[in-house]
Amino acid sequence: MTYQTSVPTVKDSYPSSGYGDDLAIAALWLGLAQNDSSLVGQAKGYFDQFQLGKQLPDSVFNWDSVLPGIPILATQISQSYPQLGGDGWQPEAEAYLDRIVSGKGEGKLTKGMIVLGVPMRC
Repeated sequence: MTYQTSVPTVKDSYPSSGYGDDLAIAALWLGLAQNDSSLVGQAKGYFDQFQLGKQLPDSVFNWDSVLPGIPILATQISQSYPQLGGDGWQPEAEAYLDRIVSGKGEGKLTKGMIVLGVPMRC
């Protein structure tokens, strides 16, 4: 259930597009904190269940969406803690960042810094 469904009075000021990305990134962080490969694997399950890969090319990292952080964090976990799994995310992470660097993604590149989110307009 999205936040504005639970608390309807916030629908105009704090709408949520979904929670699948939150479940996936939470599973990654918990898997890392607990040293639990099954939680890291759960993140992939959420990513697939909510079809987040289809949304990734046009997503930004902001208060509503942590989607771009999922493949980036999973790649960092798989490289730093191979016993936790998380393999297979690197191409997804690189493709996302390549789109930003080439100017084809929703994020912006400014003087050597990547801005993953575009500010919301109220």
